[in-house]
Amino acid sequence: MTAFELLDYLTANIMLPLGGMLIAIFAGWIMSQRSTQEELGIKSNLIYHEWRFLVRYVTPIAIFVVFVSLTGVLDFIF
Repeated sequence: MTAFELLDYLTANIMLPLGGMLIAIFAGWIMSQRSTQEELGIKSNLIYHEWRFLVRYVTPIAIFVVFVSLTGVLDFIF
């Protein structure tokens, strides 16, 4: 494996999913409800609460599954 292949693997399979998960955690858990709702421009509280639920719970789990799949852990287990 060359240095470029290693950097490509690290970027595509580790850093991008990890960055996406950290952004979802930051937006869902750390940012205030008021600031995220203002930034997104969502007027409806129902739609905002659905978005917040997805960003808090569903998105990190989905990204974790993709991360585990890309690193080859699932191939090793199954």
